[in-house]
Amino acid sequence: MSNTPNAANAIRMLFDHCHETLPIDSLKWLSGLDSAAELEADNIAATLNSLANVLSADDKAATPGNDSLALILWGLASRAETVAMLIHISGEAAYLAGKKAAGAEAAETARGGEQ
Repeated sequence: MSNTPNAANAIRMLFDHCHETLPIDSLKWLSGLDSAAELEADNIAATLNSLANVLSADDKAATPGNDSLALILWGLASRAETVAMLIHISGEAAYLAGKKAAGAEAAETARGGEQ
């Protein structure tokens, strides 16, 4: 992870800051981020397809200039990085939710055995 301020790094920093104190329900909710990532990946693919169509068209007047094209590509790269982070956080949250649930179950069993 670079130190560049962007959405992916913000998500990672916030998750790293609070994941130990998040309740299981919140971790389970975060584990669903893979669905949001899938939708975003579909949007990126659609944008890239549209861009490819524009660049391959015979009408070069509609083609974005180098500066505009660079901005579009940087934006898409940032979105792809965010998608990757959403997938990573989703998996980590699912793992932590399972680990906390197992710990809570073990503690409950231990308390039940003492009575």
